[in-house]
Amino acid sequence: MKDVVKREQVKRLVVKLVLATDVSKHFINYGIFEKHLKNTLRNENNGINFKNIDDREMVMENLFHACDIGNPCLNYDNYMNWAALLSFEFNKQVELEEKENLIVTEMFRYQGKKNFYKGQIGFISINFII
Repeated sequence: MKDVVKREQVKRLVVKLVLATDVSKHFINYGIFEKHLKNTLRNENNGINFKNIDDREMVMENLFHACDIGNPCLNYDNYMNWAALLSFEFNKQVELEEKENLIVTEMFRYQGKKNFYKGQIGFISINFII
């Protein structure tokens, strides 16, 4: 019985971590995390309490998301290879959406090298410069 409970806990956490990579929630989640982190560094109330499961999960979610979007921090060749693989994966999603007559995620459609590079500049600007 204990193994079943543990498995469900791990499954719930993995799903939560994957959902934390949703870029549409990036600024909201980061803002909450930043506020907690600043409060922790100032020793104020409402800081991160690692004895609290919700706080631990919030930290894990932000670390998981940072890893997900952190590929521009790799050396250039690894970064470009990773970005190309992501572009390929996203375009495959578009093809599957079309095949299944689903709403197509147009921003994932590969539109040539020029647009690929423009997309990378936009991605880096939004996530790392602003």
